Amino acid sequence: MSVRPLACFAVVAVSLTFASGLVSAPPARAADEPVVLAVAACDPYADLKKQVRWVGGLVDQPGLDALVETPLMMATQFKGLAGLDVGRPAGVVVTAEGPAAAPVVRGFVPVKDLKKLVESLAPVLGDVEERDGVMTFMPNGMPPLQIVEKEGWAIVSLQGMPAAPAGLEQQLDPVVKMFSVGAKLFPARLPEQLQAQLQAVLGQAAAMQGQNVDAEALTRQIAALETLMLGLTLDIEKARAFVELRQSMTAGSAEGKLFDDMAQATLTAPTAATADGNPAAISGHAAVAIPESLRKDAAAALELPAADPVGTALVAVLRQIVPSMLDAGAIDASLTVDTAAANPEAGQPVPAVTACMKLKDGRAVEAAVKKALGAADALPAGVSVRFDTGKAGAATLHTVEVDLSADRALSEMLGKNLGITLGMTPDRAIVALGGGAEKRIAALTDAAPPGETAKPFGGLDVSLVPLLRYSAALPTAAGNPAALEALNAALDKAATLPSSALQLLVRPLERGMALRLSADAGAIRLLKDVFTMQAVSPAPVQPGLGRRPPKPNAIPLPDLAP
Repeated sequence: MSVRPLACFAVVAVSLTFASGLVSAPPARAADEPVVLAVAACDPYADLKKQVRWVGGLVDQPGLDALVETPLMMATQFKGLAGLDVGRPAGVVVTAEGPAAAPVVRGFVPVKDLKKLVESLAPVLGDVEERDGVMTFMPNGMPPLQIVEKEGWAIVSLQGMPAAPAGLEQQLDPVVKMFSVGAKLFPARLPEQLQAQLQAVLGQAAAMQGQNVDAEALTRQIAALETLMLGLTLDIEKARAFVELRQSMTAGSAEGKLFDDMAQATLTAPTAATADGNPAAISGHAAVAIPESLRKDAAAALELPAADPVGTALVAVLRQIVPSMLDAGAIDASLTVDTAAANPEAGQPVPAVTACMKLKDGRAVEAAVKKALGAADALPAGVSVRFDTGKAGAATLHTVEVDLSADRALSEMLGKNLGITLGMTPDRAIVALGGGAEKRIAALTDAAPPGETAKPFGGLDVSLVPLLRYSAALPTAAGNPAALEALNAALDKAATLPSSALQLLVRPLERGMALRLSADAGAIRLLKDVFTMQAVSPAPVQPGLGRRPPKPNAIPLPDLAP
């Protein structure tokens, strides 16, 4: 979704075009109470320009706001948007009105002087006629439209539509309070005709992917989905951009109760401390209550594939842990990847990887691990296990060793021998890789829970600067000096900004959930530089067609096999 200043007008135009294919019923009766079906809105024009200018400063395009405004200026023959109120939001509201619940689409454009705005948009709108306070016009390829001015709003709709109900523009407020550009849908309110059209579209999309759709189940799902919100926010004050999806189910629905039940979880698995005291390159947690009816499906979903010896060893351990974790009633786990603990130049390439999981019966899991991994031919060649190798706090230690000498790529990155330490307590399983594993396990056996900062359902934080600095220090990166130099220069630039974090958050709502993916300023800057470097790398030439091409400056990205 574009964030250029013209977005607010594009939203209006696109929605009206969509409506022209839907509105075949007679105009709705104004006396009937309208039902809001959908809202799309964007920040005030002036705010959007500031936000785009901020992004431009991060990606070496200081005039980005002027650049994206160029099509608008050309379309209006450089008259701009005289008469627009640049300090208020704009948007579209779709309602169902009248006995037939016909959809009515209205665009709300804030104005200070409507006549000036219409004059500046004359090259776009074409001829505009005014009669009894109603302006009408017919853009190319669209049905006739009308504009009615009311209390500082230019209300755009199909010609002949009834006057907008009082206060309808207030439906824009919840969207712009949360997003720079966003939409809010009410699927459960859709009239039967529109529900049928939506089902047909979804069914066709599924068929194109070779999937079958249960029409009755789809009908129930649409009827149970009360609200769906999606939007993009550019937060200059917090130096962060994020995309968020929010959904809430209808009151009394089984789906809504399930979301509420899954939110009844508290994270108890502590997080390992980092070697330098700074945020870990990767950290995450999960706190999701799993009702008994879902545990079988959850266990299947957590069954992980294994493509190499390291993955095979880890999956063999986790296959015994997951059932007990689910029997405890929740996925209660934490993960930390601390690249500061690694020192590739000194022959210690493995970062400190630590995972902690809450179990129902740790001793039973310990016995199951011994039985499963201790059986003949339980592990592939090159993987061995030693049980009861020591104690770390309250944990009994077991060690899985993986010989990587036959795999050149893995051995260069992780060393010729990789140790995986498993610490078992009566209610926790701790898996640790890298140096100081026993010390980290001992600290976690009696560590306090994270507290309220780690909320359901989960989160994942990736700090790009330390992660890519670790990648650049690996032996595999030394073979491309030009790419390494370019990457280090990009990292130095990103490090001057407050944060280079990418974050995924999944949070409970009443009868629903919110999913947010955010990027801080340093991450935006760094991703731009990395993608630019990848784009300018010379393309390979097929063998036999000229001279051997120069080696491309590929960026050495991390490949954390564990």
